[in-house]
Amino acid sequence: MSKTEEKLKFYSMISDTTIKYLFKNKETRRILERIIRDLTGIDLSKYKLINNELNTANIIKDYRLDLLFEKDNNIVLIEMNKEVDNYTNNKNYNYLYRVAGNMYKEGEEYEKKKYATLINFNNSKFPIEGEKGILTYEFMNDEYKLKVKGIKSIEIYLENYKGICYDKENELEMLLSLFTASSYEEMRKIAKDNEEALILVDEIEKLNKEKYYGMLYNVEEEQKKLENSARLAGYHEGIEQGIEQGSILTKEEIAKSLLEQNIDIEVISKSTGLTKDEIENL
Repeated sequence: MSKTEEKLKFYSMISDTTIKYLFKNKETRRILERIIRDLTGIDLSKYKLINNELNTANIIKDYRLDLLFEKDNNIVLIEMNKEVDNYTNNKNYNYLYRVAGNMYKEGEEYEKKKYATLINFNNSKFPIEGEKGILTYEFMNDEYKLKVKGIKSIEIYLENYKGICYDKENELEMLLSLFTASSYEEMRKIAKDNEEALILVDEIEKLNKEKYYGMLYNVEEEQKKLENSARLAGYHEGIEQGIEQGSILTKEEIAKSLLEQNIDIEVISKSTGLTKDEIENL
């Protein structure tokens, strides 16, 4: 690792915060859209990126929102799963069903077909050794092979692509390999002379110059640690109840962490939703 890189904080592509930033950037969004199109057949360039308030645990109302895309009668939800376990899977699938249900307005006939697709980028390997790195789940009756149309989940197992470097013929696999890299040096080794991969690396490196991005990234990391602790402590007996309880704990703990980093109280207030008095009392 070079001396220059040692001074830079590494922002992983498997992070919710990083991928949301890249989708908000016109040039990098184009590259991400092509990755998803080549993997799933879904062309997100024709979709609108929309905001949503379904996940009550989200406290940063910009970078931290889930990625939700809409076009006509289609919704696509993208989740970055740095840690993959039963809780994460259940949370994401529960969210998919809620999104699908919310697509129908009150009094609207359910015969009118609408489609909700969840794309999970999983920081894990495909469950069967030696198999491909992508799998689609749909509701199906095993006996008669009848499908329930309208809801499906596409699982992308990023560990299956880990360490794949560009060789002129494997651009898609190489781009997926960038997600599991742990340093800018590793990302550049993977990208070699591929122009689009280097655009992604350069843009992520630039985040070190963004005034508040590091704080938002740290908030995400702190929240995930605290959510894990909350689950282990039994906070998540029910998904909705657990998320709300974890959110209350997270705001206070994140505020304390940011205070220790000498972040301005006004910035902490905007980031966590706590009042200035509540933060000062911490």
